Order: sequence, then C-alpha cells, then structure tokens
Amino acid sequence: MKKTVSKSGLTLILKIICLVAAINFPAPLLAASTFRFIVMADTKTGLSELSALSSQGKAMNPLMMFYPGDLCESGATRSCLDEWKKSLNGGSNNGLAHITFASRGNHDAANTDIWQTYFNFSAVAESIGAVNFSSYRQNLTYSFDYDNSHFVVIDMPNGEGASSMGSATIAWLDADLTAAENRGLTLAFIAFHAPIYYVDDHPDAVSGRLITVLNSHPIVSATFHGHEHVLAYVHIDTTRIPTVTHPFEEFVSGGAGANLYACAADRSDWCRQTFGFFLVTVSGNSFTVEAYARGGRTALKTWHFK
Repeated sequence: MKKTVSKSGLTLILKIICLVAAINFPAPLLAASTFRFIVMADTKTGLSELSALSSQGKAMNPLMMFYPGDLCESGATRSCLDEWKKSLNGGSNNGLAHITFASRGNHDAANTDIWQTYFNFSAVAESIGAVNFSSYRQNLTYSFDYDNSHFVVIDMPNGEGASSMGSATIAWLDADLTAAENRGLTLAFIAFHAPIYYVDDHPDAVSGRLITVLNSHPIVSATFHGHEHVLAYVHIDTTRIPTVTHPFEEFVSGGAGANLYACAADRSDWCRQTFGFFLVTVSGNSFTVEAYARGGRTALKTWHFK
C-alpha cells in the first residue's frame, strides 16, 4: 500500500530540516601547511656579515624572517636603518627586508618616532598572507597568525634584560595569547631582544610575571632572542627555571654581524660562538629548528619538536 505524508507531517519535517540547517556546526580544520622562517639578530656595524647571511638565508626560501633587536649601534637613525635594510637585502635588493619583522634592542632605543614611521609591519604581514594582525604599540609590539601558528614580536629597548619587560606589556601578551588559543591555533612563537634565560655574559633575573603568563598558555612553543652574540639553544623547564610548569624552547640568534661573545659554561644545551642564524620549518603541529653558520651548507645542529 502506498503511504502518504499528511500536511501536518510534512510541515513538521520541513521545520526539522530548517532547524538542522540553522545549527552552526564547527568548520572542519584545514590541514596545516609547511612553511619556513629565519631568525637572526644583532648587527650594529657588522653590515658585511649581515649581507652574507642574507644571501645565504634567502636561498632557503623563507616565508618570513624575524630580527629581534640591535639593528643599529647608536639609536635607530634613518641613515642606520637604510644601511641595515640594504645589507639585509644582501646588497642586491634580494627582497629579504620586505618579509622581515623586526623589534628594537637596547642599541636601537633612541629615536622611537623614526622607528615607528620607518616600518610598516602590518603591511608586511598582509603581503605574506598573515591574518589577525594586532598592534599594542605601532610597529613596536605586535602579533599575527599564519596558518596554525601565532607570532608575537615584543619591543625590548632596555639593556637590563627580559626582566625589564613592563607589566602592561606582559598583560597584553597574556590577553593576546588567550585570543590566539581561542582561535584554535596550536603553536606560538615569541620574539624579543633579551633572552628569558641568559646564556652568555648578560646576567639577568628571570621575570616571575612573564613566566606566570607563559605557564598559563600551552600554545607557547618557542621564544627567539638576540642580545647575546652567539647561537644557542636551551630547553626551558624546572631544571633551568624552577617556577616553569609549561616547558618551552629558547633560541638565541645573536650572530648577525656584531662582535661575537663566548658561551657561558652550563647555561645552555647547545651553543656556538659563530656568525649565523636559525631556520625554522613548521609542518602541521611539529616544527624543526636548524642552526646555520655563515657560509655553511649543512646545519650545525637540528632539533625536532612535536
């Protein structure tokens, strides 16, 4: 016998269909892509070294680059920034400067207004396809997303070390990381000048307020710094900083031309007194970091993190 649906039954079915269609199901997560970025810092007057490192790094086809401080020797003058930019472009306009996100170090402290008008990091972020650009202080402290990763760049023009990071900046960082986690991102990389845990001859007390914030955000994966003129890596856990409850990786990439320092004994898991940089490859929820010396064709050291 052929069955029919009553008018009232049909109306009920249509209402159910409309109700189901109106539900906001979570969008499926897109597969994270693979991309690369470079980190180097501390040039001051070592422009020829920076030019050589630029050519070497650009050949690795990075999506972007981070430069956490000490572009200049005595304040961020326009002439100094022009020379730095020229060298960062390998002396041949190779384009590396156009994909670079910089922040100030203690030697860049003077001439804040020149720095803020010289750079336009929001435009750099847009040019590489980054989203959710957020600025706490224009072209000084800012953040953005790319793929499944969040990037934070913090202004640190004080010579006292990471412990000098102000409470307002730390509060902004806390809120910024919370927003990134709420967007479903899985990795966060933070760059600023002085290391959280020093590896050379710049003794500094660890900032308890900063560690409290980093502990509360599992998204934090690694931090990148300059200030100390070496290439170094430290796994930060309770053996390094007793108050750490969320371990993370710290890299010091201060070998971009300024006079080199020595590696302090027992202050790092790996350290080299050499000009060079770090190449970071992000692939899904994993990332690999490779240390390169100036002119080196193979990595000095490679780390894999999941």
